Amino acid sequence: MNISESTLQSLKDNCMTIDDESHARRSLQFISYYRLKAYWEEFLVDGPRAERERYKQGTKFGDGVKLYLFDRELRLRVFDAVERVEVAVRTCWEKHLSKHGEHGYCTKGDLYNKGMEFFAREKSPKEKLKAQFEEYRRQNLSAGRRKWARKIKNGLPPVWVASEIVTFGELQVWIKGLKSRHQKEIAEAFEMESGHLKQVIGHLISIRNICAHHDVLWNREVDKHHNLRAVALPDNLKKSIRGVGPSKLHNTLVVLYYLISIIEPGAEEQWRDQVLRLIDDYKSLNPACVGYSGGAGWIPHCMGFPENWRDRPVWKVDGI
Repeated sequence: MNISESTLQSLKDNCMTIDDESHARRSLQFISYYRLKAYWEEFLVDGPRAERERYKQGTKFGDGVKLYLFDRELRLRVFDAVERVEVAVRTCWEKHLSKHGEHGYCTKGDLYNKGMEFFAREKSPKEKLKAQFEEYRRQNLSAGRRKWARKIKNGLPPVWVASEIVTFGELQVWIKGLKSRHQKEIAEAFEMESGHLKQVIGHLISIRNICAHHDVLWNREVDKHHNLRAVALPDNLKKSIRGVGPSKLHNTLVVLYYLISIIEPGAEEQWRDQVLRLIDDYKSLNPACVGYSGGAGWIPHCMGFPENWRDRPVWKVDGI
């Protein structure tokens, strides 16, 4: 018995229905059992430890595969939005600091809360950027990029090159190190307070990592350290997140909608409509075995969407 056969038999022994064994074998050939198992967890029997690997009556192999496909498409749409925000944050940081010279960001300690100490501590942002820059220079760069990569000072590139090669996590460190007036100017581009922008960046770093590593996104407690409900939003968006758990994906989607509206006015509606269509495409996935009595709203419910969410400002759209 090969691995797929033994896995299928184990699933059957644990009360899962497999309607199409050929399709199931092919799924397991190209999607690991470990990955799919994260989606079948929704259908496990609640109870004593010994019973946790047994599935509720009516659970089908295809339920987990469909959830996996839904989550994959959701990650693509979320990652698309996060990329737009990340590029915008990088650009606003670069534009603000370029006012202080092309290398001012790494030579002028008076920009930072602890002055030159910001650069001197062990594993400082400057040292990490030097290593990233050396790796960057070894790449097969275009002619235009090679030109700017040669403009080095103390082993570091101009700020517009740095803004492209520093990791998003390290960019957050550079921004947090700035004095408050500089943080404020960067945040104003997003019509936010600086403290709120830092909350959002920290949250989106977590979301970005989930998407980049193809991890489960749709129903998880996303990030308990950055409370998006505390972020000041326009009144209509505040109404959309009122009463929603702080670490559910729903609030992430609302904040991304808002930020896209700042970065690309009008594009937020197109992106929102894509999310809505995706939810609608999978609304038939509402297995009776999960015990949810809200009809076709099981998926948004697990994502933290509130009751009557389609009547809330962000999601209220005619014809979708």
